[in-house]
Amino acid sequence: MIEMKPILRELITAFKFTREKGAKPFIETKTKWDIALQPIVRELLTVLPRKGIVLVGAHSVGKSTLSRLIQSRINAVLIDETARTVMKKLNMNVDLIKNDPEKSLNLQASIIKFQCEREEKFKHQCAIYDRSALDALAYAKSFGGKQWESLLEMPETNQCIERYRQEDKYLVFIIEPHMECLKDDGIRMMSNSYQEWKTFSDSFKSLMNDFKINYRIINDLDMEQRFSIVFQALFGM
Repeated sequence: MIEMKPILRELITAFKFTREKGAKPFIETKTKWDIALQPIVRELLTVLPRKGIVLVGAHSVGKSTLSRLIQSRINAVLIDETARTVMKKLNMNVDLIKNDPEKSLNLQASIIKFQCEREEKFKHQCAIYDRSALDALAYAKSFGGKQWESLLEMPETNQCIERYRQEDKYLVFIIEPHMECLKDDGIRMMSNSYQEWKTFSDSFKSLMNDFKINYRIINDLDMEQRFSIVFQALFGM
């Protein structure tokens, strides 16, 4: 019996897919090669590994931008930013969260519950998460006071952590901060300095190390290089 994984890897490696500004998604592209071998292309996209792609890191490092790029290239399910949805639903803002540890903690608990529901819903699909329970824990630890550890007692928190530990089902990436990316949009928790931003980013690594979650580091600022790192990990290249 011929194993499909090595064959798929060779097929994918043989082609470099790039998308120019304004171009259609790859699956909609009509070229001579596409018309002749379209069934093969669709088959490649159909057999995407059933893994969750989890992007973590500090605010403003480009998680949402990268997640949208990945989704446009491989047609995976994109799970949009959970925090924004919950904050709007609870009518909360950054200033309120920073100045009220109790409300900050309650917000992160709500985010974890909502995130857990979404992960459960899409656990059998190739899904991209631009936020995770790890983000909520990192923010709670920074802004929720000493009570942040109470989040570790939530069953939803433990379910998420257990998922992220399963390398055969989840790929976790941390995106390192670059000064060029730092900006304020009124929703993100902004740092007062680059060093504070970097320290907050490192807190994610500490959490993942404590929880024994394996992760890959994305240091590149170039979005194509970031995509390549995720793509190769997804297909075991």
